Amino acid sequence: MSPDHSTIKEYSNIIRRLAKSGRSGYNHYLIKPLTTWSPQDSTDIEKYMSRIHIERRKQNMFTLPSLYKKTISRAVAPDQFDLSRVGTLCLEFLKEMGKESLVMNSSEAREFFNILSGPFREYREIEFEKTSRSLTEEMMTAGESEVVSMLKKSKRHNDELVQKSELLIDEIIDDIVKGGEKHETLSVQYLVHTATPQMPRLHRDLEKSLKDIGLPDERIDVLYRNTAVIIYHEIIKSIRSGNLKKAVNLISKYTVIFRGNPGTPYHHEVDNFEKNLFKVIEQKNLWDSIN
Repeated sequence: MSPDHSTIKEYSNIIRRLAKSGRSGYNHYLIKPLTTWSPQDSTDIEKYMSRIHIERRKQNMFTLPSLYKKTISRAVAPDQFDLSRVGTLCLEFLKEMGKESLVMNSSEAREFFNILSGPFREYREIEFEKTSRSLTEEMMTAGESEVVSMLKKSKRHNDELVQKSELLIDEIIDDIVKGGEKHETLSVQYLVHTATPQMPRLHRDLEKSLKDIGLPDERIDVLYRNTAVIIYHEIIKSIRSGNLKKAVNLISKYTVIFRGNPGTPYHHEVDNFEKNLFKVIEQKNLWDSIN
């Protein structure tokens, strides 16, 4: 499996959630698979970690992938007891992949993704089933007024959205022109902020502006795929924390941005969430109340 930027972001989010899910899931889906990566050795892990910091400061990207492989493999050895270090190292490795194409295209990066692709796919499926069931059950048992409050469309003024959109686009373009590093984060913020059912085409102004300054289609596609990953993981977090209003809002935003594109990350899952919301509305007969 060859990593790309949206998958890097996806794996980072999964590792963070596994770290919060308890020892059993963390060990099963992350630690155990990584024990198969490389033969065990007896090198002091602190020596490996020290070398990573040295090579990173020297910006020697050619040696980083093999060092991360050795360090992560050492961190999952039976004589290592600080398993939180494994998650930290994996997140660091993923971050380096996202920053440096040499690291992302390394054989070690491909091995890392191949090892975790099966366990992470299984975790995603189980997590999705649980959160989908939880969302539907909680909305079905909630009172009518509470559900209407979650589903009712925002009354924000269109002028306010347009003004905020223009300011964010100016900030994004300015950062790109200056060679900054904030435009990717700002672009995701822009899409999440401006994508609303009341103005379903406003978010497309960003893509037009990026093309106008000559940003390649590949980089624009990365921005959109990253946004899809971020929104989905925020939906999962919102449902798990009981913030259903935020989850419903994010489902709506995802649908506005990516409707009609089944190749978008998590399209099937969010489509399922949306269909379940429609079922709740039908069963509770709330169409008139939410419009």
